Amino acid sequence: MILPQSLIALVAALGFTAVAYAEFPDGTYAGEILSDGSYHWTSVTNSSETYTTAPNTGTPPATISARGTHLSKRRTDCWGTSLSHSGVDIAANGLRNWAGEGHQYNSGNRNAVMMAKSQGVMVYYCINRPHSSGNLDRADVDYALRQMDSKCRLYEAGWFGWDGSVEIVGKCRDSDAICLG
Repeated sequence: MILPQSLIALVAALGFTAVAYAEFPDGTYAGEILSDGSYHWTSVTNSSETYTTAPNTGTPPATISARGTHLSKRRTDCWGTSLSHSGVDIAANGLRNWAGEGHQYNSGNRNAVMMAKSQGVMVYYCINRPHSSGNLDRADVDYALRQMDSKCRLYEAGWFGWDGSVEIVGKCRDSDAICLG
């Protein structure tokens, strides 16, 4: 992915590293969506390790309506993209490990996301509104993944959101645009 030179210069001046998703290591990252649509990621294990990335500039994921109506109050969306099985499994474990017995997460002035990245896949938790908060635990991650798997094909990109909540759990390619509100 090529970032505009002006963005690269600004990011470098601020002391961040501008990279494509594939160029930063697998792991768990706290993210913020910047005003230009790029993402600023900070490693959970090493807070001095930061990256700024732009989402894939290609065609956005197709949206496929969730099948069935028995869970109509729960929001589930399938994108039609097949994902690496081992990437999803490893990234899901990374998000579960971060969430543990319950982890409070807050957005500041912009939407916030926590993601675990592995083999070109991310499994993420999003607070999809500024100045909001949520709490995610291991059981919530499992519940959201089961909801996606019950509506989408196994290992298909998609997301799940609780009714009336700004919290979303999803899985997709690590270059897809997420948590845009």
